[in-house]
Amino acid sequence: MNSGAWQQLKGELSSYGERVASHGFTAGFDFIQGIPSEIITTFPNSWLEEYQANSYILSDPVVIWGSQYEGFKNWDELRELYPANMPDVISAARSSGMVNGSVLSISVNRSRAIIGITHYERSLSETDRLELFGLLAKMCIECEKRKAGPEISELGRRYLQQVSEGLTDKEIAERQGVSQRAVSALRERVMAKLSAPTLATALLSAYKYRIID
Repeated sequence: MNSGAWQQLKGELSSYGERVASHGFTAGFDFIQGIPSEIITTFPNSWLEEYQANSYILSDPVVIWGSQYEGFKNWDELRELYPANMPDVISAARSSGMVNGSVLSISVNRSRAIIGITHYERSLSETDRLELFGLLAKMCIECEKRKAGPEISELGRRYLQQVSEGLTDKEIAERQGVSQRAVSALRERVMAKLSAPTLATALLSAYKYRIID
């Protein structure tokens, strides 16, 4: 993932929340076996502590619906879908001063984003929904880029391919018509990009990320 692009998108989401959310939001991204690898929340600590202490996540219709479906539902619609859920997380949220809220769930390729957001009106306006959909879609795409692994130059990819074929740095240098020192420097750059302590580990990562076949 491009950390610069991700930080910019996080900033845009925070700005959106400051403008639209009444009491905050929680967004989860890039779910692996139902667990988000990235969470962004702006809810006050008092609510987060209550939420955790009472294990609200187990009965929260925002989480339940958002993990199974895609689209948008407001709290009133969720109450109709899950009338018997206990503890009643939506009532607890309203007792804490939150008036209304919604869940938005979206998937782009293999990445999923779910956000629970509070607001004063019964539902978000169509304009606000579309803006949020677009922003979460961009963040899903950034998550998908992370799965693709680090960016390796064509020169680095060719080097890894040749190593996988059994060539040594000396043989690669002779084939390319460059110094062995230049090839060694390329090897170090590639290993650093892949966060690999050894060349063998770098090759494994290259196969994993399909940098080489």
